[in-house]
Amino acid sequence: MITSFDDFSISRLTFTFQALEDFPLPAYKGSTLRGAFGYAFRKAVCIAKQQKRCENCILAANCAYNYIFETPRPTGTEVMRKYEKVPHPFILRPPLSSERLIKIGQKLVFGLVLVGRAHDYLPYFVLVMDELASRGLGKERGKCQLEQVVDSRGRLIYDQKKRELLPAVTESGADLIRRAGQVPDQVTLEFLTHLRLVREKRIVRKLSFQDLYRSLLRRLAILQRFHCGLTPEIDFRGLIDQAAAIKTVVDETRWQESRRYSTRQKDYMSTSGLIGRITFSGDLMPFWPVLVLGSYVNAGKNTSFGLGRYRFISEMS
Repeated sequence: MITSFDDFSISRLTFTFQALEDFPLPAYKGSTLRGAFGYAFRKAVCIAKQQKRCENCILAANCAYNYIFETPRPTGTEVMRKYEKVPHPFILRPPLSSERLIKIGQKLVFGLVLVGRAHDYLPYFVLVMDELASRGLGKERGKCQLEQVVDSRGRLIYDQKKRELLPAVTESGADLIRRAGQVPDQVTLEFLTHLRLVREKRIVRKLSFQDLYRSLLRRLAILQRFHCGLTPEIDFRGLIDQAAAIKTVVDETRWQESRRYSTRQKDYMSTSGLIGRITFSGDLMPFWPVLVLGSYVNAGKNTSFGLGRYRFISEMS
């Protein structure tokens, strides 16, 4: 059985900030953006701020913040029944540059991927990004201005001067898979941000295709189920067993240490993971749709921070 994610849908957006002053940011900006964004989102949309926990709020079922950032598992569903929460319907794409000083007038560009129903909340995302820029980024609250937002076709959907929001294009899984072209016999993936995969409660330090595919297949199926409202017919066990036949030809990934400070946990959390290139070879046909879509929604843990991002290096054969 071949997986079908034709009706999976995403919206891809690019936000451009302009710095209004000099200010520092960490080398990896995903954690800073994610933390500040979550705080600003709740401050902007929450009307029951006296509630310390979202699950105790009578508005939770209809709250944009609760859906986007807390993302509780719907009651009564058997999928992910061991977990209270499901994957968030958004993925940040922070700048990959490691520069630590943002200069006045400098552009700060980052991407955002919205999955399925999250597209309905686009006005919230733009409003909050605008407020986040004014509030400031980083420890020193460096002031910025949200200049513009463009969609995946390069169309301007928002700019600072007009302050009018236009609809953004939505892309289906079928479109994205078709655009990727023919299935190659060999493919090289480059992990641009740390990949944190867990197998049997342990972080994977030596990557196999089967480990990567298992993680991506599960992630995409859950995203499609909870955020696109569709349950794909998937032979999970059969496909994962088949994935063991795909060989690693060249592995140039390396483990890289890093950590972030969690305001919620009041402690530092590891964001260490694998980075670099790895080449796989074999009959990739059954796995190709998942590999392609995974390049848009990232793999492993902490994807909403931008971790687990990869791209294809080899040419399609």
